[in-house]
Amino acid sequence: MATGEMNLGQVAFVDKGTYAAGTNYKRFSFITTDDSCYLSLKDNNIGHPVTDTAWWKCLANGKQATEAAREALTRANEAAQAASLANAAAVRAGNAATKADQAATDAETATEEALLAAVDAEQMIVDGKQQIASMKAAESSLMSQALLAPSRMELTYNKVITRRNPVTQYIKARLFPAYVLQNVIYQQPINGGDSVYVEPSGKLAVNKVGHTKIHVIPTHNTGIYQTVDIEVQEPAMRLTGDGAIRFNSDGSIRLT
Repeated sequence: MATGEMNLGQVAFVDKGTYAAGTNYKRFSFITTDDSCYLSLKDNNIGHPVTDTAWWKCLANGKQATEAAREALTRANEAAQAASLANAAAVRAGNAATKADQAATDAETATEEALLAAVDAEQMIVDGKQQIASMKAAESSLMSQALLAPSRMELTYNKVITRRNPVTQYIKARLFPAYVLQNVIYQQPINGGDSVYVEPSGKLAVNKVGHTKIHVIPTHNTGIYQTVDIEVQEPAMRLTGDGAIRFNSDGSIRLT
């Protein structure tokens, strides 16, 4: 039996779209910037930049790979231009063999450097695409978890239970939409009564006459929790319309 009331807060990731400095974000809210995704670490997260690691956790960052790829491409273009100039110098050298050989050597070296830079740039582009793909996968995963949050809950239970009734009683919860995880927590608040005890499965164990309050809390959306009040009564004789005692078919007195 639970001994205290616990507020789980927001436990599912919630997509809050593009970051806005004036928006108040809760814990597990996630936002996107130009090419990155961040997760809020606390409630009341308002006005804190996404670079503030005390408030935000970067889930996927594509900026570094993109900038590195651009820089590598720039170096490759510069190296290729240098190679072109060196080759032109070799042509103009004509019969100056020494100068032409040196220019050719310089051109070859520049060409190799350009090719190496191009290879590095291509690898950086591949890495950047992988980072973006990873970020999209993380975003898709977050969206999938968000879709698992229920929006409505229906409870089935008997509000009044008679002591010594042999029929096992349950509190049954059904979450909607039907495809979401059907996970709930049953919690008995302090001073909520102890006429019944509730098991993790929702099964009720009758203890004594009285009232008991029980919280039914969906784990993926605590905001739609409901509180039920179960009353336990002593058995009473059922009477006919004219006040006579009712009997069962076997001759025993019919009780409520």
